[in-house]
Amino acid sequence: MNKRVYIAGKYDDDNVMAVLENIRAGILAAVDALHKGYVPFCPFLDFLFILLNGQKPLSAKAMRRYSLGWLRVCDEIWLLPSWEQSAGANVELAEAKRLGLKVVYL
Repeated sequence: MNKRVYIAGKYDDDNVMAVLENIRAGILAAVDALHKGYVPFCPFLDFLFILLNGQKPLSAKAMRRYSLGWLRVCDEIWLLPSWEQSAGANVELAEAKRLGLKVVYL
């Protein structure tokens, strides 16, 4: 069975271009995981849910529940550079440690 990895890192930032760069970095890490034979969960693709937010809004709580639900079935968490600056990534790391997941710092 292929290892399931959760990609975690900084999403929000000071400006739109920086946010897009953070999303790009997360997606590239997921692509790298795929090339290595892993099965990644990439919360950086969540921006697609946001595009539909006007029609069927999701709360921040629902998004956290969704992401943490996937983290709980993963084997590893991969942390992107600057993860320390993300409140969400810190919560994800704490949960990964609680679950005993392997932690990989990229």
